[in-house]
Amino acid sequence: MSQFLNYSHSIDDTCGWENRYRPQSLEDVLLPAKEKRILLSFRDKQKASALFFWGAAGTGKTTTGLLLNPDATIHLNASNMDYNFVSSPEFQGMLSSLPVTSTYRNRRQVVLLDEADALTERVQQYLRPILEEFSTYSWFVFVVNDKSRIIEPLRSRMFEMGFGFYDEEMNDLMVGRCMEILEKEKRIMKESEVREIVRDYEPDMRQILIQLQARSS
Repeated sequence: MSQFLNYSHSIDDTCGWENRYRPQSLEDVLLPAKEKRILLSFRDKQKASALFFWGAAGTGKTTTGLLLNPDATIHLNASNMDYNFVSSPEFQGMLSSLPVTSTYRNRRQVVLLDEADALTERVQQYLRPILEEFSTYSWFVFVVNDKSRIIEPLRSRMFEMGFGFYDEEMNDLMVGRCMEILEKEKRIMKESEVREIVRDYEPDMRQILIQLQARSS
């Protein structure tokens, strides 16, 4: 059975493939086998209190973070988070309780800070003890494009994982995903043409799917 079958077609058929074929579970995310095993272990055993995902746009960082505990995730745009917000009772109250609706009742809620490289140094300094203080209830995921903008004392508290793998294993996974999507959509394209698209646009899977939809017939 194909490893790519767990996809939702509930989205309108007129939408772009980059949205229609967004992974629906952590198992569906395209990652090398070693990195996927690590993430699945983190999800199931809650080994780390915070994760740090870095890499270029379109490589699946945010999607992966959202799938760690999809029923109990707080998704924040960190570019809008100033010192007044992170030091407020509202923010700290948000971190201190697990929603009772969570399917994963034995897991902490995920607090995903998207575009975290926009956080000021003052905010980052303030978040250092927060990661430890609320680790019983909350699992922090920092998502950035530019990892150099996160201060070392904060990074040292997190497990780092880079996105944007350029090896043969990842190339074959991307091509395989594209070929299955073409089959589902009843579109025709030679595998050699698919490999050319992947080669030109990897590791940006979002752009690969945009190009695949536009060029296939």
